[in-house]
Amino acid sequence: MEEEKKVEEVTGTVKEGTNTPEVQLNETKKEEKSEIKYSDENLAKIEELRKEFYKVYKSQNTGKWIFSIIAIGVLIFAFLGVPNLIPGEEYNALRISLMITLGVLSLLCMFGYSFIMRRVINKKLRKYFDDVYACLEKFIYVKEGLEVIPNDEKTLNKIQFDEAGIYKGVIQVNSRQLTKLKYHGKDIMIVDAAAQINDGKRMTPVFVGKYLVAPSNYEGQPILIYIKGDKRSIAPTNIDDLKLVFDDEKMSVFSNEPNWNKTLTLKFKKALLGIKLDNTLIDIALMLKDKKAYICMNYDDSLMILPLENPFNPYPNEEFKEDFEKMLDFIDLINE
Repeated sequence: MEEEKKVEEVTGTVKEGTNTPEVQLNETKKEEKSEIKYSDENLAKIEELRKEFYKVYKSQNTGKWIFSIIAIGVLIFAFLGVPNLIPGEEYNALRISLMITLGVLSLLCMFGYSFIMRRVINKKLRKYFDDVYACLEKFIYVKEGLEVIPNDEKTLNKIQFDEAGIYKGVIQVNSRQLTKLKYHGKDIMIVDAAAQINDGKRMTPVFVGKYLVAPSNYEGQPILIYIKGDKRSIAPTNIDDLKLVFDDEKMSVFSNEPNWNKTLTLKFKKALLGIKLDNTLIDIALMLKDKKAYICMNYDDSLMILPLENPFNPYPNEEFKEDFEKMLDFIDLINE
């Protein structure tokens, strides 16, 4: 259930039948500090946005309970109070009509209020997401030579994810905040994504993190590289038709390309392994094919889930900024 919740939270929607936005922030050791320090004004602004949204969320939640209590009170009055106020056989028709009318109105008002407020909260939640990502964009994508390209696309379609060929049997891909960049003249796409398979019993995530697509100069048969993580990792699954050509405690390489080692030079490996795995970055899977690099950077909830009740923890995004800048250096390398 925890994995399913993580996937739902990537889309940032309100679950049907509830008024709870799917946003939260898991506690981390760094949050135990008495005071969180924000190294950038954009990170500090995210905390202010969180406070504003949480205030609206709490007031709506309080309103929901007050309205529900009133509606239930009317419902109880309809079926217990009305018979006592209008006794007698001669008033049966009036009594029953009034009971049914009050009961139906009570239920309609309760469900109507819930429906309307869910739509209101979803709208405010989407604005909250947009504002937070605007701040993160200004904080993260600032490396020299990097430019954000305006685009109307916000989500990734399944075909774009399947092109990577890293995971097989993907049934559904949820995503948000697709961003297009230009770096040293190269077009790069990055998006928050969650890919799921059906294991025969339920939908199960195989990837939740940052999905990047960038150009590369490689033209041979596909090369799949996996930087191994800890017990949270899910290794690439689309390897049935590929040979395991290299494997050690840090990296596995799968390919049918006879000259794969000419691409995976010492410089290449050093640059890729320079992106350190930790509590935030779980693992990395990278596919080189068709003159493109498809990169799946699997991240922990502390980065992927936006805050609601707890103060915004900036450290995972500070770590991602470092990871991303190292990945840009790596993209430069594979385009030399």
